[in-house]
Amino acid sequence: VLVLDRFIREVTGGPVVLVGNSMGGMISVLEAHRSPAKVSGLVLLDAALAGPRGRPAPRVAAAFALYAL
Repeated sequence: VLVLDRFIREVTGGPVVLVGNSMGGMISVLEAHRSPAKVSGLVLLDAALAGPRGRPAPRVAAAFALYAL
């Protein structure tokens, strides 16, 4: 996030629209949270965001167990 923040400050000089895929989506969200004045918008494509906490549904857990084999 520090590298992105510095890039926005030194290269663009103004608010930006960040586009992030997977981990880039999470980094974009973190940057928007950290420096909202620097981010005017977000486009997230399959962002790697934390989901709800708790146990997965039994069918989902079983499917993942089969995939692991």
